[in-house]
This record gives sequence, C-alpha cells and structure tokens, in this order.
Amino acid sequence: MNVVFTSDFIKKFKNVLVRLYGYEEYMVFLIVPSFFGRKTLSYLPLLNYTDRTNKDIKDLLELTKDTDFQIRVLNFEYNDFKNNDTIIMRLGIENRDIDDLYSSLKSKRRKVKKSLQNNFIFKYGNSDTFINDFYTIFSNTMHKHGTPVFDKQLFYYLRDEFKDDNVYYTAYDENGKPIACMCMLFDEEIAWYPWGGVDENFAKKLAGYFIYWKTLEEVVGRESFKVFDFGRSS
Repeated sequence: MNVVFTSDFIKKFKNVLVRLYGYEEYMVFLIVPSFFGRKTLSYLPLLNYTDRTNKDIKDLLELTKDTDFQIRVLNFEYNDFKNNDTIIMRLGIENRDIDDLYSSLKSKRRKVKKSLQNNFIFKYGNSDTFINDFYTIFSNTMHKHGTPVFDKQLFYYLRDEFKDDNVYYTAYDENGKPIACMCMLFDEEIAWYPWGGVDENFAKKLAGYFIYWKTLEEVVGRESFKVFDFGRSS
C-alpha cells in the first residue's frame, strides 16, 4: 500500500485550486496568502499528501529557504504514533473481492448487514444532479460540525478536470431524498475519499454504513486500485 498520487493527479488538482481560488504559482508550489498578508508556499492545499514521500523532498526544501511553507508527504516507515497524531487511514484492496472484505469486517459486519436491509437506493455519477445532491448533504454535515464549507464550484471544477475519475456516490431513501454521499477521486492505484456526509436523521438507520459499503463494493469491482484511502484522521 506504499503508493502516492501520480504527478498527473497533482497537476489536475493544482489546476482546480488555481481556477477556484486564483492562487499564483511558484515553481511546483501554490502561493497561499493569509488574512494578515503573509504568504505560504504550499504543496498542495486541501491534499493530505502529494506525489512525494518524506524521502523525496530535498529539492522542495531547497526552494523554500527563508520562506513559510507547508509540504505534506507520507512517511511509510514511521510507527511511533501518539494520541491524536495525524494519520492516513487506508484499506488494501488489491486482488481482493468484496466477499473477502466482508468476511474481514468482524465487529462491523452486523451493522453493514443491517444497513443493507433498509430500502435505501444506491446511485452514482457526476452529473449536476449528483453534485447538487452531494453538496446538500455535505454542507449540512459541515455546518453541524461547525466547519467552513467549500464553495460548491469546487466540485464542478473537480469534475471538469478529472472527468470520470471524479464520482459522487449517493444513497437515497425510498422517496428519492438524498441521505448520504461520498465524493471520490480516482488516481491510477488510489481510490481517495476526501469528502462526504450523512443526513443526521438517517444516522441511526445506518445510512453511513450503507454508503461506505456500497461505494467500496463498486470501487473494488473496478479491479484497478491497490488502495482505498479514507483520508486523514487522528
């Protein structure tokens, strides 16, 4: 599972950020201004890691001398974790089928099975309807947690840049109301889940377990990825 994003993925993501926020570029960095006028070289905003590892940033550090900077990379050898350290949660899916994954769930298997007994409807795509349904759930979830919400335009720009490698997986109730969603971005070996949400009125009905499992089922069925990346956690 020691894979990072490709340089092509990074290029596309950078294009989205320049288009959305108007960031200026400096070499491979984006220049991110602060509220107080200070500028930070970032590689890259909104990403948990890039196409580099901790062993492959010497040239980047040379470019950041005497400048504020932020470089996010993965260190595959570090294991001295402490409480609340930031980690990336990944699931290895290479050469695994959905039955294999289901058998490995153990304590979560009962909840997944129960979630699948509901009359939820599972759909996915990247049309305007899917983006709008996603954004309704996502923005409400962010507001509930007191977190600022990205402009909806971000997701339209992601679709423009990544095309079919940007997919919105959505669960609907029996009346067609969106109740849970996941935005996925696909690279060559990584299926990355950066954003999503669940309608709190359906949380007790395990809509979150439903959307996670059905999305994982579809992604594993593609047979092209090594890693399902659940994003950053503590």
